Amino acid sequence: MEETTQKQNEISIMDIIRLLLSKIKWLILVLVIGAGLGAGFGVIRTHNVEYYGTELKFYINPSKNEGSSVNSDSQYGVYGAYGKNVLNNMVELLESEAFAERLLLDENGLPTEERLTAIDNEELNQLVATANVAVGEYNAKYTTMEESLTSLNLANELVDTKTTQLDKLWSAARLENSSLPVTPETGVSVEIDNAISALNEATVNQIHAQQVYDNLYKEVKTLSKKADQAKEPALAKWRALDSTYTTELTRIVSAVSYSYYDETMDVDADDLARSFIYVNISVLNDLEYAQALRLLLIEAVPEYIVEKMPIPSGYDGTNCIRISRTDEVHRTNSGVVTKTAVKYGLILGAAALVVACIIIIVIDRSDKRLRSIEQITDVFNVPVLGVIPTFKNSQKAEDFAESKKSTEVQ
Repeated sequence: MEETTQKQNEISIMDIIRLLLSKIKWLILVLVIGAGLGAGFGVIRTHNVEYYGTELKFYINPSKNEGSSVNSDSQYGVYGAYGKNVLNNMVELLESEAFAERLLLDENGLPTEERLTAIDNEELNQLVATANVAVGEYNAKYTTMEESLTSLNLANELVDTKTTQLDKLWSAARLENSSLPVTPETGVSVEIDNAISALNEATVNQIHAQQVYDNLYKEVKTLSKKADQAKEPALAKWRALDSTYTTELTRIVSAVSYSYYDETMDVDADDLARSFIYVNISVLNDLEYAQALRLLLIEAVPEYIVEKMPIPSGYDGTNCIRISRTDEVHRTNSGVVTKTAVKYGLILGAAALVVACIIIIVIDRSDKRLRSIEQITDVFNVPVLGVIPTFKNSQKAEDFAESKKSTEVQ
């Protein structure tokens, strides 16, 4: 009996296929309903989700001194001069809230006039005014220092020119008379005397220009410290009073990401690939904000990199140039509604179809009724003598009954 029951419970792949084909209309209906529900869910989830953004590319490399010992013909120094650790630290600085805050401030590093007007606090306004005076003094002195640096460079170039001229005159004089002194302490001609006097005058001017620059440099450092000290209480007060500060800071941090080329990802790439920092903007449902953020980053990122990037030995500064020109803000998820609707439609439709197939198979196997001659023979081990037909069509049953009745009457 157990063997008979086990045999009855067995089912082949062909039996399953025949069973499912017999329910094909229900399966198609379930598939369509599941796909429709999935597509609807996808549309509801993404119909009002629009991401706007772009990618900005910045080339960075140290600028080389004229007397640098670094072997490179590039005016920007060698390609890939900054290592992975330096670039990683730079990216972390750009991702910090300190840099994000910088995008909320004006050119002096203080709250903008619009923000101050919105807050309307007398103490804050006074602190900002004091800081602006300190920053103004620093900027004025810094401009004077830059002018003095230009004068110093011109003085250095003039000394080099006068030295070269005097060397040429002495070389020519030695060729004519080998007994001439080697050092130009006394002139042997009016032309050489004039060259010596011009060199001495240029040297005196060079020394004076260097002294002026050194004094201005010290003053600038002092004023820079004073400006920072004046800005700190103003910024602290602003952070405490501006109710939108934390929200806007978080929004900037979440909307902008920074990256750099990692040589471990592609060992065959050239050194030039390791000289870029990439800035990606992605803003949800706010095209104007994404455009404004792009303009702020175009100006702020190069300044920040030049200010914070360490300068390798043999170089005198850092270059940061935006090289992307087709970086206008655009929608980055175009067609996402259709793609999401198709994806969820396929997933939910397939899931509904699988579940329906399982349910049909389970219901069929749970039905213990004998529905075929083979099942009766297998269970009772006796032959079947006859079968009573079943008429699914009621009209055929009525026709059969009428035919039988007419036969009996005859």
